[in-house]
Amino acid sequence: MSTRSTKPVHAKAPAAHAPSADSWAQLGVKQTAWALDNTRTLIKGMEAMRKVQFEAAQRTHKQLQAACERLRHFDTATEALSLQAELAQEDSAAALRYWRDLFEIGMKTQQEMMKSMASAFSQQGSDVLGAAVEAARTPSADVNSAFDEWMRKFFSPIAAASSTH
Repeated sequence: MSTRSTKPVHAKAPAAHAPSADSWAQLGVKQTAWALDNTRTLIKGMEAMRKVQFEAAQRTHKQLQAACERLRHFDTATEALSLQAELAQEDSAAALRYWRDLFEIGMKTQQEMMKSMASAFSQQGSDVLGAAVEAARTPSADVNSAFDEWMRKFFSPIAAASSTH
């Protein structure tokens, strides 16, 4: 048996590098700049959506004014039903255009925000979001075709109803 005793060796712990006040301040500045950039992008997208909504309301108002004027001059119920079918068809096309515009604005806003996030992460030296960021940078044909398919399913009953009148 060995007569040597084992004494615990007390190694010096490496000195921890606490972040300096300046590095904390720089981090705060970067985070604030990123948040302000994203807020600006979001507000820009909301303004674009508001513009689409306002223009749609104006078009609808003008369309309904013209329809009311035309209705005053109709003599038969057939003419009124014809106007109703025409309005339904125009409304379907306008609704499709409205939702497509809002969808495109939403996608563009999301892409800009994801680019900003990717930039912030890449400045940190790591690409944490990887494939998700890349997928959001450019809309794929799959997203557009999925939207088109959804719109066809949504509006097909309306189109069928207006074509039977």
